[in-house]
Amino acid sequence: MTKITYESTEELGHSIPLSKREIEEDILEELCSLAKKDALIGISEICGRMKMSRREVLACLKQLTA
Repeated sequence: MTKITYESTEELGHSIPLSKREIEEDILEELCSLAKKDALIGISEICGRMKMSRREVLACLKQLTA
């Protein structure tokens, strides 16, 4: 069973589901932002920032490196 993540859209006043690709892009953007600041971040910090489980984050990171 796949968990669907929702993102709040203030303009529309409702939530829309994010695709797996959009979630992966969000993780990449966050990691790039941190890399520019020379910051080190672990899986638990990514989970907290992205509001995702460790399993979901690891699956996305694995897909990004494939």
